[in-house]
Amino acid sequence: MESRNNVTYFVLLGLTQNPKEQKVLSVLFLFIYLLTLVGNLLIIVTIAVSETLNSPMYFFLASLSCMDVTYSTSITPRLISELLFGGKNTSFESCMTQLFTEHFLGGSETFCGPNVIDHYICDMYPLLELVCTDTYVTGILVLANGGLICTIVFLLLLVSYGVILHSLKNLSQEGRGKALQTCGSHITVVVCFFVPCIFMYVRPAKTFPIDKSVSVFYTVISPMLNPFIYSLRNSELTNAMKKLWRRNIVSHNK
Repeated sequence: MESRNNVTYFVLLGLTQNPKEQKVLSVLFLFIYLLTLVGNLLIIVTIAVSETLNSPMYFFLASLSCMDVTYSTSITPRLISELLFGGKNTSFESCMTQLFTEHFLGGSETFCGPNVIDHYICDMYPLLELVCTDTYVTGILVLANGGLICTIVFLLLLVSYGVILHSLKNLSQEGRGKALQTCGSHITVVVCFFVPCIFMYVRPAKTFPIDKSVSVFYTVISPMLNPFIYSLRNSELTNAMKKLWRRNIVSHNK
């Protein structure tokens, strides 16, 4: 296939074509994105400047926040822009960059048309439908890379939480209640991220109308929930944030 016949840009149809729904969703996603940025950046700054939060756990929490900010920023701002102003065209390079950020791999397939993607992001399976070469091997690789890994990690997390819940029988009723509350919130985030991912990638390389709604959970909602569930419920981290806030107020008053 000659290069002049290759696709140079894609048209993303977005979540919805209804103008009223677009306005409501744009406000909702803007609020979620701001919460994601504020929550995760606050965690990163607090861990970076605090002298007491130097254990490996806080390093990994800061790393998780960095990934959430990068992941969300690669998807949500463009989604909000498309809902508010239209402009659904995206260049080939921009689409591949977003795909790489989301999956940590790029695309080198030949796209020769059509160039309309029924999605709000450049996701793997919708793109594979536009490829004019055989995508069987690529589909298997996506299943192994995304679907299989997601499933294994999800099962390992469930087993670890199962072990934790089993050990709660040795605690007092009050301690058991607090532990169940914490584990319940953690499991909610895990399910919110991994179940939609498994639904999307543990299957043949086909797309369904519900895919766009399902992908919102792991592309938009999950990065917002992570800082509130994994970090802001941590008393040491919240105390460090309060000390940092008081220090800034005192230095500002001086």
